[in-house]
Amino acid sequence: MKRGRAIIRHSIKQRSEELRAWCAAGAFYLLLAALGHGCPIRWLTGIPCPGCGLSRAYLALLRGDLAGAFAFHPLFWAVPVLILAVLWRGGRGKRAARFIVFSLGAAFLLVYIWRLASGAPYMEISAEQSLPVRLFGLIRHALFG
Repeated sequence: MKRGRAIIRHSIKQRSEELRAWCAAGAFYLLLAALGHGCPIRWLTGIPCPGCGLSRAYLALLRGDLAGAFAFHPLFWAVPVLILAVLWRGGRGKRAARFIVFSLGAAFLLVYIWRLASGAPYMEISAEQSLPVRLFGLIRHALFG
């Protein structure tokens, strides 16, 4: 038991900067969500990100709606696998972990392109909703009425 805690403490110390970065990204995401914005990428650019629909997929899964989860994002199941593969850094498993990360990354990219091209729900590109375009509109309105 003590050895297990020591290993966890050592791992956290080694990855403290990485953990801080993830916590900062999570805090930024939660702040945007609290302000009524979902995806930070879509908020900034007006373009949905490759993970668009993951939050809704997990909420559907929590309700027991597996079909709904797949409808919101067909690769929702891959995120825990990706996290485990990234954390898996030991010996022979390192090569397998890299293969898993690369394969699922490629799958996310292909699904993203397919969802954009097929006009999947929530995947519409709306540049007028992006932060720069909205700021430009506010400035133009303030200057020229």
